[in-house]
Amino acid sequence: MSRKVKSPSGNEFTVHKWLITKNGWEYYILDPPIEGNAFGVVMGLHQEMGSFSLEEVAPHVMMTAEGDDLYDLAPPEEWEWS
Repeated sequence: MSRKVKSPSGNEFTVHKWLITKNGWEYYILDPPIEGNAFGVVMGLHQEMGSFSLEEVAPHVMMTAEGDDLYDLAPPEEWEWS
């Protein structure tokens, strides 16, 4: 199960999974990972959208959410759930 989210510009995306790392960076995975790489929104020092390696992030992940648990989360800053 996934959850729809709308960007500040009005584009709709699907969140498949959410991660938060030990340093507080949040990753909203918007496309199912392919060969260990994911595409999504990263909220760290700045909000960015792009590809990232799940292998590089994995050692730092503190918590994840997917499926029904996505309904317990706030959307990325300035975004809204659809």
